[in-house]
Amino acid sequence: MGLLLLLIGPFSSCGQANSSYEKKLRLPKLMKEVSGIAYDRQTKLVWMVNDSGNSPEVFGYDPKAEKITQVIKPDGASNVDWEDLALGPNRMLYVGDFGNNKSKRKNLQIYGFNLPTDPYVVRAEAWVLDFSLEDQTEFPPKSKKKSYDIEAFFYHQGHFYLFSRN
Repeated sequence: MGLLLLLIGPFSSCGQANSSYEKKLRLPKLMKEVSGIAYDRQTKLVWMVNDSGNSPEVFGYDPKAEKITQVIKPDGASNVDWEDLALGPNRMLYVGDFGNNKSKRKNLQIYGFNLPTDPYVVRAEAWVLDFSLEDQTEFPPKSKKKSYDIEAFFYHQGHFYLFSRN
């Protein structure tokens, strides 16, 4: 079983002595290599995905019960290298399939689907946004200084903000 560490204090009260709090939760064996999380305020679930090589599933984890209460399989999705999740308006969940460790990938994608309100629903109709990075013209690029490995993203006011390792 993996461990999930939630650090609360350091970001909320900088400069105060003894302001760090740590809570450890045991993750189920299904959570082999968590690479992305998103918190759903409505259901109080933490949505998680596993990294590349795992099945294309999104897990709804209940921190109070310390168990997975919902598993969703987005239709048509594959997990080439899922890296992160982002929650948008109207409970739209976005899955970033854009891991690119060797900067060789040409098929960068973001999947989107509405989170079901029924906890027994296991499939979600998904759409896919295919994209490329305009400054990457070689796969992989010759320069070791450039990294096209996107590791994280978030959604804000109709736009995705993507972050690479560099």
